[in-house]
Amino acid sequence: MGAGSPPGEGDGRHADEPLGLTAAQSAAAVAACAEHKVTLAVGYNWRFQPALQEIARMLADGRLGKLLHIEGNFCGPSAYRFGREHWRQDRDEVPAGGMTGRGVHVVDAMLYLAGAIDNVYAQSVRLAQDFGADDTTSMLFRFKSGAPGYLGTVIASAETWRMQVFGSRGWAEVGDVEHLTTWQMKVCYVDPANITVKQKPQLMTFDDTSTERAELEHFARAIQAGRPLAVPGGDEVHNVAVLEAIVDSARQGAPVSIPT
Repeated sequence: MGAGSPPGEGDGRHADEPLGLTAAQSAAAVAACAEHKVTLAVGYNWRFQPALQEIARMLADGRLGKLLHIEGNFCGPSAYRFGREHWRQDRDEVPAGGMTGRGVHVVDAMLYLAGAIDNVYAQSVRLAQDFGADDTTSMLFRFKSGAPGYLGTVIASAETWRMQVFGSRGWAEVGDVEHLTTWQMKVCYVDPANITVKQKPQLMTFDDTSTERAELEHFARAIQAGRPLAVPGGDEVHNVAVLEAIVDSARQGAPVSIPT
């Protein structure tokens, strides 16, 4: 989805997620925008969630300790919304089932919190219907930091999403049915003086935020300042490389490394 006049200095382009279906196509788009000084952004509004930003601060300042593991899911009944002939039932247009519409958001949040992913091992199958895109996709990640991760997308079940971050001093969890509302967050810490005592999670709430508005205002300010957002070698292209590796891994039945 484009925004603005024909490409030129001071212009902007806002793309729906993912940026492309291959890392090469996505890298070419980012390079072209950089060459012509066009501000390019991808619609990952989760980065403007106060809870996600707070988790990032908790990892940075040590409250959660060292990152050990991150996991998530993003599921719903998407497979039942479209008939046999609809393009959203085409496996070539919708690779790895729920990844293109749902899972890429969780991957972007994971990249924001944990950094680049080194390799992935994926399974992606169609089980609920005798036609259409894959409805059940699960992935194991290894981040370049060494931490493992997990992501699941099931698009033939009830609506839900969740992400949980585990550190050496505690964990933080977000998740619900709606994802465009302002998230609440559960946090639970280890008490070093009482290791055998099961600690109860704390509930953190945040001021209401329109993440879509925050994202678009951030995009507009970047255009006005002539400042790039999606850049060569950035998360926007790496996210697509992860998607591409998921598709390759599911076809091969083996882990796939993600080039940097």
